[in-house]
Amino acid sequence: MRRPTLVLADNDPDVLDLLVTDLGLEGYDVVAAVQSGAAAVTACVRHRPDVLVVDYRMPPGQDGLETAEQVHISATVDAIILYTNYRSPELAADARRFGARVVVKGPLQSLREALADATASDRREEAKL
Repeated sequence: MRRPTLVLADNDPDVLDLLVTDLGLEGYDVVAAVQSGAAAVTACVRHRPDVLVVDYRMPPGQDGLETAEQVHISATVDAIILYTNYRSPELAADARRFGARVVVKGPLQSLREALADATASDRREEAKL
């Protein structure tokens, strides 16, 4: 069975390093780790990952919600996780419009669970083949 593929986007290089290491150890194939929304869109077009994990605030440039919208419209990713410190019902509602799920930064277990949920349907489809 193939490993689920991820594109990670966060403007903080330390967060990116942590996510690449942790999620790689969890069995995910991180095909790109980038520091801007524009680079995330480009990476999704190039790699067509199973999941985009994108930070909400990534100054300067477009934020994670704008990135989610572009990726959603271009249909270059199966699932989007907006990984953020910001909590608001408005942000969650906006994210859902673009097929994204909001996961609050903190213990990585929440992100791992969201990724497991996001990739579970892909694994079920592969099992049918």
